[in-house]
Amino acid sequence: QTMYAGKLEELKAEATQAGQLNRVLAIKSEADAFRSGETPAIGDDFPKLKNLQSIYRQALPTRLQQASAALAPLTASYETKLKEMQVELTKQEKLTDALQVKAVLDALTANRAEVAAAVTPQAALQLTAPGSGLGSELTFRQGRLHHVAGTTEGTPKLDISAAEGITDFIDVAINGPCWAALRADGSVVGWNLKKGRFDASGITNLILRSGGPDNDLHAINNSGSVVSLLTGEISHDAGNGPKVTDAAIQIIGQNLVLLEDGTVKAWGSFYGQPSDPNKKFPTPPAEALKNIVAIGAARYCAWTVNREGQFFGWGENEWMASDIPREMRQATNVWGMPMTDGLVETQGKTLHKFRRNGTRIEYQADLGSSPSMVRCCEYGALGLSKGKWQPVRIPDKVAEAGLEDALSALGPESLPLLWLTTDKGEGFTKARGNLLWLSP
Repeated sequence: QTMYAGKLEELKAEATQAGQLNRVLAIKSEADAFRSGETPAIGDDFPKLKNLQSIYRQALPTRLQQASAALAPLTASYETKLKEMQVELTKQEKLTDALQVKAVLDALTANRAEVAAAVTPQAALQLTAPGSGLGSELTFRQGRLHHVAGTTEGTPKLDISAAEGITDFIDVAINGPCWAALRADGSVVGWNLKKGRFDASGITNLILRSGGPDNDLHAINNSGSVVSLLTGEISHDAGNGPKVTDAAIQIIGQNLVLLEDGTVKAWGSFYGQPSDPNKKFPTPPAEALKNIVAIGAARYCAWTVNREGQFFGWGENEWMASDIPREMRQATNVWGMPMTDGLVETQGKTLHKFRRNGTRIEYQADLGSSPSMVRCCEYGALGLSKGKWQPVRIPDKVAEAGLEDALSALGPESLPLLWLTTDKGEGFTKARGNLLWLSP
């Protein structure tokens, strides 16, 4: 997969240099389809790409069969040792540790079944490339932008007229009275309450968790750097180094970027010497910033997960997480929410809600089977589960904001993003929100 993706980039660079727009778009279409598990065929007019596709499709099943055969004896030995360990820990009445071992065993069984099912050419070609972020239920490819504003008084009104007539949007982001939508060709169309319409080009990904005093939005560009969509200012310049794969930018006083080599960079006014010493963040330990697969940023905390499933957290008043709740161990993904809250997915494909409370992480709730996809923005976290998009954190606020009916109508052919906030009044809290979504 890595070799194929690299060759696609080489072909794209060659076509770009030659000014061959149709071929650049064809390669981009193949790269997008590759990440989402599709297998479109390119016609005879582009023999280089057609030949590359053929090589990949013929080689992948063989490689998977070879890998499966080589892995089988190692997996069997590993599983035997794990079962022995689980029995021994149970005899010693160390039930918490025994449950951790059981979670690893369950994940191993699920992974083995997935690999076994993918050794045929048909199944292998439907494997989603790592890092695509697409759930198995999602059928959305590209579409138009739609919008519903919440009914609560004071909800920011969005103008989406700049998107009128455009049918090839592939992602959308929002930050207060500001939205941006990414097109299949890497261009961006957006609108800001103060600036009005804005445009950008050369973008690969929108950053869903981005903020700032001017309701700015950020994105990852073709060079792997983080750029402001309103001003063009570079927040993190990849230069000749590893590219950015995910980011949380200007979440109050902090910024996080995850690089393709698994390292994390963290900076902002809460690091160093902030004006309010109670808001000072500690320098994260080295192990929290390397071999990382997922990052999350709450308003006053930051979270990372490494390849071994270890969970790390740090935040205001130089706080560092030390005692991770048992339910949150063996993590696979994390999403930061406002203030000090977060969501974490574990190896058993279970979603959990947590928050920082004083000096510790407080485990709040098991939210059940993890959605096949999570879309998280400010207070609004949505999950795609059993063919429907549903709130996975504060469903009562969705109803309170007047967005429940619009959300309930969205299925896997749509790609939504919910911006939701709350204003505390005299003895009550008002929920305000905007729901944006893309659909064919």
